[in-house]
Parts: sequence; C-alpha cells; structure tokens
Amino acid sequence: MIPGLVDVHIHGAKGHDFCDANTDGLSDIAAYLYSCGVTSFCATSMTLPENQLMEIFETVSGVPDDGNHAYVAGIHMEGPFLSPAKKGAQKESYLCNPSVDVFCRLLESYSGKIKLITIAPELPGADKFIEKFHDEVAISLGHSTASYEIASKAFAAFSACLEITASS
Repeated sequence: MIPGLVDVHIHGAKGHDFCDANTDGLSDIAAYLYSCGVTSFCATSMTLPENQLMEIFETVSGVPDDGNHAYVAGIHMEGPFLSPAKKGAQKESYLCNPSVDVFCRLLESYSGKIKLITIAPELPGADKFIEKFHDEVAISLGHSTASYEIASKAFAAFSACLEITASS
C-alpha cells in the first residue's frame, strides 16, 4: 500500500477540463482522482490569453477539501511561453515569449496557487524570467527546441540562482 499519488500535470478527466473554468467540473475531476488513489494534483492549464487564465484559475479555490476529493496542490501553467515548433495541442496564436509583466499579474492575483510553469528556454526573455521567478514557482523546461547548450545555460541559471539564495 502507498500513501497516495500526486499528479503534477493533468488537464482533466470525466468529461471535464480545468480550462472549462467550471468549479463543479474541477470538483468532479478532484473526486475522480481521489477515487483512483491520487491525493493531490496540480490542475494544468492550456495556453490561453491572460484574462481567460485568470477566470480559470479562480475555480481552484472552489474544490472541497473534505477527504472525498484530491487536494488541489496548485496550478501548473503549461504555457503560454512555449516554442511554436513544439506547441503540441497548444494554440499557436496564444503563444508568446516569457513575460515578467504577465506572470507578475497572474502571481498577484493567484499568489501561492501557481506552483509550476513550463517554458521554452530558447525564447527571448527566458533567462530573465528564470532569474526573476525561481524562488516563487517551479520552472519546467518543455515544449522546446532548445539545444543542449541552451538547456544547459537555463539549468546553470537555476543553479546560479540557488547558489545566490543559499549564500544570502
């Protein structure tokens, strides 16, 4: 027997999607996950405009914390800071370069709820983004065309940030 599973990347289940911006749908997802042994999860968003993301993120606080639903540990933003060449199911017209301003507004509104963000490190502004937000959110490199050198540089930026934090 295991104590419980944690899912850090799930868009939906049972006919519902986190991006439907429907609290009842997200609650159904959480109940289903709990029935499958998942005790907590990060609801994962698609690449969408900022105003839609704000509406979607609002639903996280409506999931019951009653022992019958998986706990919403936070939000995983899958985009919009992704490579168009590796967009997968993301809508290309919503993709953009990493934006400190956009992410600051989202963090202000949903401080403590956004736990993970996926970005492509080769995009202009990615280094600045990593430097600015490494202490506030887990940053995942993905949906990327980054070469080994670019990815290594991004990982080095994480390490440099960690070294600066550790010595402070």
